[in-house]
Amino acid sequence: MSGFGIDGLAENIRDFADEDLDVIVDYAGFDTTTDDAIETVGFRGAVVQVGMGTERTNISTTTMILKQLRYLGSNGGTNEDCAEVLNLIAQGTVSSHVETIGFDEIYDSIRRFERGEVNGRLVAIRS
Repeated sequence: MSGFGIDGLAENIRDFADEDLDVIVDYAGFDTTTDDAIETVGFRGAVVQVGMGTERTNISTTTMILKQLRYLGSNGGTNEDCAEVLNLIAQGTVSSHVETIGFDEIYDSIRRFERGEVNGRLVAIRS
């Protein structure tokens, strides 16, 4: 999986606790995923929060301070951007293609991305 900076896959980010990761992007945004990211990222690392699975979460301030972490929020656009996209979908002007894959298909799916064979999004689900 070279070229993407991917060295392995796991069901939980904590499986990479010994890897001294510089950055973890939390696309889910649930209590467990955010806390797991903060506990796993390496010293002086960064956790980028994209997902909003819950409105509030509990994190360890002790871990944040001792690891000297950066916690950054990021979004995909403004409320107006999201409303415009939803309007385009409702009008039938644009559509999205979502293909579900199993966890055991992730490696092959990355290869499909490399070859330009993926149209839309792939979402990995537990079988």
